[in-house]
Amino acid sequence: MNEKIPAVSVIIPMYNSAKYIGACLDSILAQTLKDFEIIITDDCSTDNSRTIVENYMKNIGGGVIKLLRRKKNSGGCAIPRNDAILLARGKYIQFVDSDDMMTSTMLEELYQLAEEYKPDIVYTQQYFAVGDVNVDERTLTPANPYGMVDKPSFETDDPAERIMNLVKGKYIIGPMQYFSRRDFLMENNIFLPKVLVSEDDFWIMKIICSNARILCVPNILYLNRLNPNSLTFAKKTVPQHMKYYLSPTIPGMKIMSEIFNDSEFLQQNPQYWYAWVSRIVNYNFSMIFQDCANLQPHEVYRIVKEQFAQDTGEHSDLIAYLCSMINTQQKQLYLAGQRISELERKFSGN
Repeated sequence: MNEKIPAVSVIIPMYNSAKYIGACLDSILAQTLKDFEIIITDDCSTDNSRTIVENYMKNIGGGVIKLLRRKKNSGGCAIPRNDAILLARGKYIQFVDSDDMMTSTMLEELYQLAEEYKPDIVYTQQYFAVGDVNVDERTLTPANPYGMVDKPSFETDDPAERIMNLVKGKYIIGPMQYFSRRDFLMENNIFLPKVLVSEDDFWIMKIICSNARILCVPNILYLNRLNPNSLTFAKKTVPQHMKYYLSPTIPGMKIMSEIFNDSEFLQQNPQYWYAWVSRIVNYNFSMIFQDCANLQPHEVYRIVKEQFAQDTGEHSDLIAYLCSMINTQQKQLYLAGQRISELERKFSGN
């Protein structure tokens, strides 16, 4: 007898989430839709996260929760999510971070929308941001306000318009907002690349370039916890912060080139590819150069060289020098801008 296929596979990457994983699982187990499986990929946690999950498994029974254990820490969420996608049996996939939660009707609402409209992706344009302790304090977080829908509506199928919407910030960059048909992801080989930063950008761009049918909905269902200890928000030294945002640069460019080579539209219209690449690179480097305000050029050079040495080999010195020179020029432009503003105020009499 064939095993019944669950309606939804809920995928959770987990690393040292003992403080939050219980609340996360409670919110999933309280769903009004009961036809789901939970797949948790433990990325070599060193706290008691795994023990907490194992206790849930014992208490619930029935194989609702599956726990994968990686032998080596991946350094991010991409690989744990990919491992779970391969194991998932559900018709649809919903990603959840281990410190986040769902409203009780989330899976039911998304499943009904997916079954009614038959999209590849149901995209929720808004979510709740909740406090680290008091989850009842919720702040509505929308995507860029233009283009917001008040009823289920299919996104344009024009790839140029879609890409420019992405560039302009219309889409929330986070797979948790994309309720995905698993067969669509598998058939189009859409997995998250192994980078610390911007992996969501690459994943969403692959979806856009695969001509996915995207249904935008106004439902507010996901609770994103503002966790100060998450990978993104955890306190870092200046060199650590710079390297964090430098890390996706080399592998990211390779991924972006692969997406370009696989897309007939991008090859025929490279200006859209360039606009998207510029968005990602400019964002990461703007974050890096914010850290450089009080650094000397040789310090910027050293940090960049340390990050790029393995990937760029003999060219690491040149790349490190160019980055330090660009940073120096940005400082000079900033100071020049301040001086111009002062002179304008002086001559205007203000």
